Parts: sequence; structure tokens; C-alpha cells
Amino acid sequence: AFEYATEGVSFAFQGGEPTLRGLDFFEFFVEKTKELNEKKLRTNFSIQTNGIAVDDEWAKFLSDNKFLVGLSIDGPSRVHNKNRVFSTEESSLRNVMKTKSLFDKFGVEYNALCVITSETSKYPEQVYEFFRKKGIGFVQYIPCLDPAEEVPGLHEFSLTSKDYEIFLKKTFDIWYRDVIAGNITVVRTFDNWIAMVIGYA
Repeated sequence: AFEYATEGVSFAFQGGEPTLRGLDFFEFFVEKTKELNEKKLRTNFSIQTNGIAVDDEWAKFLSDNKFLVGLSIDGPSRVHNKNRVFSTEESSLRNVMKTKSLFDKFGVEYNALCVITSETSKYPEQVYEFFRKKGIGFVQYIPCLDPAEEVPGLHEFSLTSKDYEIFLKKTFDIWYRDVIAGNITVVRTFDNWIAMVIGYA
């Protein structure tokens, strides 16, 4: 990558759950990039995680090495716990919010990755207000897609285009109200659309 690049190199880690590889792997990886970056190119790191394995040591490492983190949070417990529970059926939301607090403590740059399923789409106001009240200023809404080789709509989580449309419209109205009032939550989808409309994308 460093031999090929001319301006910068970005490394993105996704899963499964990439933190299961262990912090020692990521420490080794970052050190290796420093060793191989003979042209002194800009290097960016990002990682998507459910946050379950993150502790103080992890948070400090992510902050020190300026990782941009996507933290999977689907909203309040009634929504998040629909698909994100442990094998014991225990909620994972408390663990994820503990990680969110660690990120705030150590100054980790992160955004919430919120997967919109058929269930999530029923609660646009509650989901948006959850992130706002928790002080999460950057959110990505990600539509949950059926497997490409299957007929759409066969699963409990299956999201129809109409449900997603209604979710986004209702969320946009709330978000726009807040923008006008000066209470900004960055929603990537809306930012992208607005950039396209005004000609910056």
C-alpha cells in the first residue's frame, strides 16, 4: 500500500468483530505502518466495532493513534436489544454505552452506526432523540438489506423501501427542526443529500 500510494493511505477494519483479533495485533499493525511508511505519507485508521471488548487500554490506543471509530448502537433498549443481545439473551446496550463513555473520556473520534431494520423503522422519533440525549453528535443510518441471493422480505428484520422512506422522512423533519434551532446532530445520510443538492458531491 505504501509503495503504491502517492498522497496517503487509509486502513479500515471491519468484521465480524475486528476487536476479537486482540489489541496486540492492532498495536503491531500500527507500528508496522510507521516502519514501512518511508515516504512519510498521511496514514488514516478506522474501525467498526460493537464495543463489547473495549476497555480503557483499547480506548487509549484508539485515541492515541487517531482511529475513527464506528460504534454499533441501534438506539434505545427496545430497539437495540431486538438484535444485539448476548447468548444469554442479556442486553448489550449497557456494555455499548460504557464504551461510549470511555470514548468520551479518552477523546476517541467516533460515530454511531445505527442499522435500520423493519422494527427500528417504527421508531424514528425515539431513535433520533436517543442519540441526541446521549450526546452522540455523529450518526449513520444504515438500511438492513436482505441477502442478495434471496427474495426480499422473508425475514423478521427485512426492511421495505417504503418503511425506510417513512423513517428517513420523519427523522429528517425532527433533525431539520433541531438544525434551525442550532442543535446540530450530524446525520451522514442527510449531509450527503444536501451536498448533492447544492453541488458539492
